[in-house]
Amino acid sequence: MVKYPPGLYLICLMKPRAATNLKLAIVLLAAGIVYLVGNGTVGLWDRDEPRYAQTSRQMLQNGDWIVPHYLDKVRTAKPVLIYWLQAGAMRIFGDTDFAARLPSVVAMLILLMILSVVLSRTIGPARAFWTVLIFSSSLLTIALAKICLTDAVLLLWITIAQLCLYAIFRGKGSWPVVLTMWIAVGLGGLTKGPVILGVQAATALVLGLLNHLARRRDPDIRPWAWLAGVRPLVGILVVAAIVGPWLYEIKRRSPEFIQTTVQHDVFSRILKPLEGHSGPPGYHLLTVWGTYLPWSLLLPMTLIVAWKNLRLPTTRFALAAVIGPWLMMEAVQTKLPHYLLPIFPPLAFLTADALVRSIRQHGRGLTSRGARVGIASWCIVMLLIGLSPWLFLIEFPATPKLPLLATTGVMFMAVGIIYRNFRKGRIESAARTMAFGTFAVVVVAYGYFLPRADFLRLSPETGADLRRLAPSQVGQVMMTDYMEPSLAFYQGGTIREAGDLGFGLRFLNQLPDWMVITTDAWNSAGAEMRSHWRIVTHHRGLYYAGGRIAEVLVVNKLPPP
Repeated sequence: MVKYPPGLYLICLMKPRAATNLKLAIVLLAAGIVYLVGNGTVGLWDRDEPRYAQTSRQMLQNGDWIVPHYLDKVRTAKPVLIYWLQAGAMRIFGDTDFAARLPSVVAMLILLMILSVVLSRTIGPARAFWTVLIFSSSLLTIALAKICLTDAVLLLWITIAQLCLYAIFRGKGSWPVVLTMWIAVGLGGLTKGPVILGVQAATALVLGLLNHLARRRDPDIRPWAWLAGVRPLVGILVVAAIVGPWLYEIKRRSPEFIQTTVQHDVFSRILKPLEGHSGPPGYHLLTVWGTYLPWSLLLPMTLIVAWKNLRLPTTRFALAAVIGPWLMMEAVQTKLPHYLLPIFPPLAFLTADALVRSIRQHGRGLTSRGARVGIASWCIVMLLIGLSPWLFLIEFPATPKLPLLATTGVMFMAVGIIYRNFRKGRIESAARTMAFGTFAVVVVAYGYFLPRADFLRLSPETGADLRRLAPSQVGQVMMTDYMEPSLAFYQGGTIREAGDLGFGLRFLNQLPDWMVITTDAWNSAGAEMRSHWRIVTHHRGLYYAGGRIAEVLVVNKLPPP
């Protein structure tokens, strides 16, 4: 007789829908823990995250809720909604990195709740559970739920709009559905401009083409007739009512804002790579194998099963919602891996559909010799990824070994269980371990390893030094050769970039009493220039914006003899 753990046995005794609701609640709880852990102890990443955080802090401090500012400049990179949300969180929880990241966490959890409810009612409990589990545990989803960019909030509006578009496609486009769709489009526009319309237009275009293909089997399909239910004139009014008031105020207060945003962040981003973010043709087709981990293992099966079931309207729409936005992002010349996030909810559904079919058919598609080779290769890649953090010991031998070992150990344990379950044909158990194993690795990494990795804390440590030692007035501290936006956030926002002022003798009288520089700039300044300064503190670590390892000095100008 097979013995089950008490919790699993209890679930088995429940009615199917109640059991699914409980499992979905467990996934939501687990995702919430994963998305929150370490958000206040792991420093802000790269360049963009601290720019958003600092802009939101300044909005809260100066009380200007219309024109976003980053340090001394108007920040035209994005519309205003993300700053409202982050500044609102900072008002409640303090102007910390945890508060800045909180809207991303909340948006992703709301999205998971919406997917749980809508999919359970429309496609059944099994596929709803697996869709939510797959999407919530995908690497890109976790990453963007834990950083304070626009993407998680934007994805919430995009997915709501796409679900409404699907309802219209299926002939259920009631007025509440249409109004909800256009409200989501308006909020998406207030978050990141017209990209949400591009995603919907690309989806609708590819869906029409797929309808033509499906029409060969079902002559009654009308490829484009459903578009009449979108009601674009109503949409214009709704979107204008949402976006219009802020556009009016920003035009009045900062006349150049809209023109700069449209030219630089829309057309320039489409026509040429910005800030060095370029990539070859097929860039997103390549990067999805990493960003969709661990579920990229199932991508070949996902696409094959989806194509075979093209006759099904739900599959057809999900496939269009993947292919359309993917082609749009490939056409955009500025490329970053997270631009593909809008396809992840429909892609997760297609993977869930393929997985449910495989489980019900006793592992079909995952037990062949070719599949076994693919699974073994995937496991080897995952083990190598688990070992990769140990490379940091080459440059940073003082990195604590126990947290590193714990992270690698959890990764190896999960991969071992996954491989064993696949080998024994336990497809469902293997898939569950893929999801919860990913959750476990992220919790250990963010909760135990990353907060103790001092080489990742270059800006937080330097910023703490400046808050303790240096004046807090604007312009009394400058940075040169270490142009890291996160330093501005952790210092308090009064530091400024030296700009054209170099750390040379001829600029001595123009420089403030406190400077943040790298050892490279210090050593190249010359002995006479260095004689006017004293080194107060120094830290060594990763310089994200510079893409290198750096030693950063806080130096203080000596009084004249």
